[in-house]
This record gives sequence, C-alpha cells and structure tokens, in this order.
Amino acid sequence: MSSVIAVVLMVALTIVLAASVGVFVLGIGQEATNQAQTPNVKYATEYVNESGNGTLSISVKGGDTVKAENLEVILNGETAWKSGRYENNFNADNGWNGEIKSGDTLTIDENGNDLFDDGDRLMIVWKNGDTSTILLDRTI
Repeated sequence: MSSVIAVVLMVALTIVLAASVGVFVLGIGQEATNQAQTPNVKYATEYVNESGNGTLSISVKGGDTVKAENLEVILNGETAWKSGRYENNFNADNGWNGEIKSGDTLTIDENGNDLFDDGDRLMIVWKNGDTSTILLDRTI
C-alpha cells in the first residue's frame, strides 16, 4: 500500500513541476514577442550659429524606419521635440512626422532665444511602452 501512495505522490509532484515550468516558459516567451526591437538608426547633425540664433539639423542617414511618436529630442536635458511636435521654447520644422526614414531631416532653431550652444548635449531617445533607449548621445 505504501508503494502505491509513493507512486501517486511522485506522479502528482511531476505534474506540478511540469505545470510550473510550462507557465514560466510560456510567460517568458509571451513577453519576448510583445517587446518591440530597438531600432538601429544612423544620424548626422549640423549646428550653425548665425548672429546668436542657433540652428540644429538632425538628418537620418540610414538604418531602420522609426515612428515619430516614439522619438524625443533632448537638448541639455530639456525636451526640444517629442512625438512629432516641438516643445518648450524651441521651434522645429515638420521634417519628422509619421514614419521617419533615411533622408528625413529635423531642423530645430532657437526661435530668437539663447537655448543651445556649441558643446551642448544632444540626445535622441526612442520610447515604446515601458522600453526606452538612447539612439544618439553627442555634443553639438
């Protein structure tokens, strides 16, 4: 009788372990398929300061196509452009809207304000849900 109980307990333990492993593996697999892959984009930047009014051009030179709604351009810690719109006191053309691909250029100017200079930090951040990645981090 004790050998029957031992077999039943072993079978129950095996079922519980298999179910636990299955839930763990399926949960991990589902998370991996729900996450978007970080894009790989090449940028070129040009900063021009004429008569105290700086203009910064950011051009896409190659790589993946990115949705404008997932990008944020930050100058010295302040958002200059986000999700297709300029922010704060910055002024930007509408060169990046919808799908941003190679050849597209965003131009940001100071709009008469002294907002950025040579040596300032420029970051382009890609955000998708809870995922955030810096695509570009350089000084201008």
